[in-house]
Amino acid sequence: MKVLYIGYYKEDSDWGEITRNNILALDKAGVDVACQGISMGKSKQLDAKFKSLESKSLEDRDVCIQHVFPEHIVGTSKFKKNVGILGTNFVQLGHTSAVEKMSLLDEIWLPNTQNLEFLKNAFAGIEKKPELKCVPFAFDAKKAQQQTRDITVPQNVGKFKFYAIIGSDINQLRHILTCFHSEFDESEKVCLTLVSNALTQQQIDSVAIDVKSQLGLNKDISRYCKDTIVADVSDTMDNFNTVHKYGDCFISLDAGNAWPIHVLDAYAFGSSVIASDIGGNKDVVTTSLKRTSQNLISGAFQCYTQKNRSGETNLGKDFYFVPCHKQVTSAMRTAYSSWLDNPVRYEQSSQKDGLSIIKDFDFEQVGNTMKEELDA
Repeated sequence: MKVLYIGYYKEDSDWGEITRNNILALDKAGVDVACQGISMGKSKQLDAKFKSLESKSLEDRDVCIQHVFPEHIVGTSKFKKNVGILGTNFVQLGHTSAVEKMSLLDEIWLPNTQNLEFLKNAFAGIEKKPELKCVPFAFDAKKAQQQTRDITVPQNVGKFKFYAIIGSDINQLRHILTCFHSEFDESEKVCLTLVSNALTQQQIDSVAIDVKSQLGLNKDISRYCKDTIVADVSDTMDNFNTVHKYGDCFISLDAGNAWPIHVLDAYAFGSSVIASDIGGNKDVVTTSLKRTSQNLISGAFQCYTQKNRSGETNLGKDFYFVPCHKQVTSAMRTAYSSWLDNPVRYEQSSQKDGLSIIKDFDFEQVGNTMKEELDA
């Protein structure tokens, strides 16, 4: 089996890391894989392994895997099988040209069962359509063993540290700030750290001030817990790993990531997790722990009213996920109380759960799964 893998593996971002992990997993499974990159953002310095895979001949490849956004899909008859890997966040795609582009493929692999069902609905009534399969993305289970620098925030020493990584998602930022400051006051040994690679300190401060004012719990907003804001960080996975090593409980109230790499990172570094019960979170947490997690937050779907990068998805015909604030505050309180009762036991339990989860998505497990699908 000779495979050509096309994707964004040169990027220094979560998309780039996910693509690199999949390529390395295929290689570990014994698949003869050559890769060809598409550049979209900041490039990462690749090691000798990828330079070797890039130098392989592209002739006589049996399968082409296109791990790209729908607008970058290319139809081709040069291969025995043309596979697409789709990791886009969506609820409905039937109203977009993405369906037409995806119809050029023989198979589409989706990383979670919910996106699989959504895409089945998008292809309903269409005669020519690819076979849809649920295939998880690979994860570097040894990530936490790599050297990662320590950070210390004097005002947070001895406190339970909730933390979140926010891109440009103002909605998620508001949800997290609202829930945290609704539940905790400054007398408790707890803090919230917000990290963003897209928002400035001023933008986050502005949202925080507005949220605290709207809650109305203190006339003087300085009486609320003081937030720790790390803004304008460079979009590198090394910076995010440092934050995961620092925090105790990771909060991800996103609108539905197809693959929750930051959640897996948190587990790898021994943090507990509170996350939206949607998309990749649902599969990663409940499938791995073989139980329903109390830290998965249910919610409701609301219509989008703004465009995203592609200009077609996430319009008024698509929906985004809004978490239940009561469940979030309850999960936060439970995590904090468990830590307060016995910090050592809490840390050991979080580490045990984390290791249980990430082993299901390591290079060997996912590499063999992908190889089986290719052989089929």
